[in-house]
Amino acid sequence: METERLINLEAFRKKNHLSQKDVAEFLKTSPAFISLVENGRSKLSDEKLHDLMMSDWDTSDLVPAYNRVTEAWKEYNQARGITEFWPLEDKDPFGLGEATMSGLFYGFFGVDNKMADSILSAVPNISREWLLYGEGSRYLNQESSLEARVDELERLVKDLRAQLVAVKRHVGMKR
Repeated sequence: METERLINLEAFRKKNHLSQKDVAEFLKTSPAFISLVENGRSKLSDEKLHDLMMSDWDTSDLVPAYNRVTEAWKEYNQARGITEFWPLEDKDPFGLGEATMSGLFYGFFGVDNKMADSILSAVPNISREWLLYGEGSRYLNQESSLEARVDELERLVKDLRAQLVAVKRHVGMKR
């Protein structure tokens, strides 16, 4: 099993169709520095990582372990009919604490067995292998996976419709 990169700038960049130059300009640094980060010879500062995580780009591949925990949190909330989500503002259903979530967010560490035990006790239909390593199916059974995918697609359509309305308003304002 290949060791997962805690911060994967290259995967993030490719998923968002960005060049090293694009990311460098956003972070006010050089493409050479971005290359060093991608090759594991340098690290992003916490501030620069935070800037990327708070950007409008899809950050799901940037810090994979953090993303998996937040996806489990969303799953937990969704099962309880909670639609709002931001882990550090809500009561922590997994007992991880703000320091642990922050460590995951900044890529200081990945999910360990103790964290996985806490999460899986609250969301038992998620695969341990997926949670720990990002490998295999997210769900233990295919039916849950399909239902979750349909829900995810419905949320995506809703978000896209809202974005379309916002763009139409913005374009209308310029005329």
